[in-house]
Amino acid sequence: MVKCNIWWIRRDMRIEDNRVLIHAAEDGNAVFPFYLFDPSEFTGEGQEKKVNFIFRQLVNLNRELAKFGTAITICYGKAKDVFGWLKTQFPEAKVFTCVELGHSACQAVKEAEKFLPVVEVSEGYLLSFDKIRSKKGKILTTFFHFKNAAYKELEKLEAIYQEKPKVEWLSVSMPCVYKIGEEKAEKLDFSLSSLGFEEIELVHEGAVKSAEELLERFEKILPEYEKLRDFPAVNGTSLLSAHLRYGTISIRKVFRWVMNRPNSAKFIDELLWREFFSYLFYHFPESEFQDLRKDYNRRWLKPSAEDWKRVLNAQIGIPIIDAGLKQLYLEGFVHNRVRMIIASYFTKDFGWDWRIGERLFAQHLIDYDPALNVGNWQWNAGVGVDPRSKYRRFNPFLQAEKFDPENHYISKYLERSDSK
Repeated sequence: MVKCNIWWIRRDMRIEDNRVLIHAAEDGNAVFPFYLFDPSEFTGEGQEKKVNFIFRQLVNLNRELAKFGTAITICYGKAKDVFGWLKTQFPEAKVFTCVELGHSACQAVKEAEKFLPVVEVSEGYLLSFDKIRSKKGKILTTFFHFKNAAYKELEKLEAIYQEKPKVEWLSVSMPCVYKIGEEKAEKLDFSLSSLGFEEIELVHEGAVKSAEELLERFEKILPEYEKLRDFPAVNGTSLLSAHLRYGTISIRKVFRWVMNRPNSAKFIDELLWREFFSYLFYHFPESEFQDLRKDYNRRWLKPSAEDWKRVLNAQIGIPIIDAGLKQLYLEGFVHNRVRMIIASYFTKDFGWDWRIGERLFAQHLIDYDPALNVGNWQWNAGVGVDPRSKYRRFNPFLQAEKFDPENHYISKYLERSDSK
């Protein structure tokens, strides 16, 4: 039997500056690259764009791996069946993977541990969440205090960086998909159809371009980022969210890149908001399903069948919200300002349970990250960490007037606009 270490690819779809790979290669055993595709995680309408994006990143990664004489194996099936099968193929293997937050991700690790030892490595975040505490050792629940503590840690940021870690790869001639059930494993072509999806055209720039191309594009925007970032028609943001979510580029590389440039403070703040929501999700995992703040005591409503039909058809009747929903369904992305407007209106005006909108976004967003999505929806609903957000409401008409004054964003996604 071949002795190897299994690289379980999750939110680290790259070779460069990958801490999981560094740890997997330390003992000199050959490394076997593998991706788990659990079909239960990709059910329902709207998932095809996310799956297409993920598969294209795996194809790109496989091109890099081919240079080293290896290839990706995608295992299609439930975690318990997949790791049971891997145990038969590599009985002495260790599994190396990155820490991923969220109930389903944690459950997958527990299933894997029933068959093989699993080493989880912190990857995809700038900070060690266990180290960020108040002087009294308490978890920080305001962004102001978190940011101050984060900067102190970032000054000591461990400078682990290997452009191409030295890895002994397990020889694999061709990428493939194994469809694994309880009793058998069927070898299939390395294709989207083997995963039960069709190839579609992705249209959003953040999904079409590589992370390196987007970083090059953002260099021209960064000097005006603070002024432009809230205007959805301008696209004055980095568009890196999906690439950071799946780790096609290292968050440390992005941070080092931006630290060496002027006018970068606001973008660094946004990177730290990403860390903050992940930090809270790490320490309060129950917030995936429950209000983080228990003192709101609000009785949430559910949309009627007719109201929900209007949501799914992007026909709420408020132009900027309908445009945002159209963008969500067409592109798998929504500009961050518009995400907040939608979340505020759903929870504050309709009074709908924040979990309803959170699930809608989870279903359609290519860059879906449970920590960030839950954090944003709870913040807007007033049940997150900021007590002031209980009273904060984004008026969609005033927001449109301020951030889409010429109606460019609205008219792009709606056939006609009645906002003026």
